[in-house]
Amino acid sequence: MGRSKLLLSWRRDGDANSTLLAHVLKAWTTSRVQRTVIIIRTDADPAVKQICHSHDVDVVAADNPADMKASCLLGLKHLSEHYSPTPHDRFFVCPADIPGISSNLIDPLMGEAERHDAGREPDRVIVPNFQGRRGHPVLFPWSMASQIELLKADQGINFLVDRAAVVEVEFSVSPEKMADIDTPEEYAAARRRAEQTFE
Repeated sequence: MGRSKLLLSWRRDGDANSTLLAHVLKAWTTSRVQRTVIIIRTDADPAVKQICHSHDVDVVAADNPADMKASCLLGLKHLSEHYSPTPHDRFFVCPADIPGISSNLIDPLMGEAERHDAGREPDRVIVPNFQGRRGHPVLFPWSMASQIELLKADQGINFLVDRAAVVEVEFSVSPEKMADIDTPEEYAAARRRAEQTFE
């Protein structure tokens, strides 16, 4: 991208001076999720740190997490040490650079998990499906937290999803809207799609 993706301008609630990071954090903090943990680099831009600390989230700084799996492990460790999760709890995994994220996506996934928990199927992994393509965020049962640490170096979190009992929740949103942003072209396209809404 050539600059911090998380500080890219992103209109939010009529605020033209908002950022992608602020937009994403608001999606999580206005959802039914009880606690949001964000992993940032210790050398992150001061503006990134300021935005994180201005939201009701837990911020974990890491020197240089190698990949999403490493960041996820840091987040799970923080949750274990500060909130004492039980086997009945669940956790989401999601990158921070997906502008299509919304509480209108997060909350239905939680509702689906609750239905399976009530039906004595607490081992299900809940995954959104966007017009035939799986995406983020993925909702795991807490029982799978320890399995992430056991993954081999060449195995990502998707390895667990592929082996798990998965329940897909269908959304009519295009998979392009729920993609992360890696290039200026993708950013421009995401801004053009930003007026679309979840159905």
